Amino acid sequence: MDGRVYGLVNEYGTRLFIQPAFLIIIRIWCSTYVTKDGGSQKRKPVQAEVDIQAEVGEPEERPVGVKAAKGVTKKKKSGREEELSQLQDVLEVKEKLARHKLLDRLFGTKEPLSAMETSLKLKLMSEML
Repeated sequence: MDGRVYGLVNEYGTRLFIQPAFLIIIRIWCSTYVTKDGGSQKRKPVQAEVDIQAEVGEPEERPVGVKAAKGVTKKKKSGREEELSQLQDVLEVKEKLARHKLLDRLFGTKEPLSAMETSLKLKLMSEML
């Protein structure tokens, strides 16, 4: 390629800058390029739209993706896990009711409360809010 650049310098009589020299070389290469006749084509021939519509028919539902299918299987709980979560919910409700009852008792006492009872009362009130 360097020889060709020097040939261009001799041919045109002046020193060429790099960009015009490459443009000339590209023009020369493009003019000498010959397409292959009968060579294998990588692209498939385009079919008529009528053939494509006949093959498609009715649209099918899109299948579930791999990640979505994995997520669905992970979200499902077994029967034992469901029972455990229901029991935990029931226990939370019972604990909340027990706190309410205790707070009602603390409010209902007519005697003055000790320091521990006062701190417990304040703690239960802050949890409720």
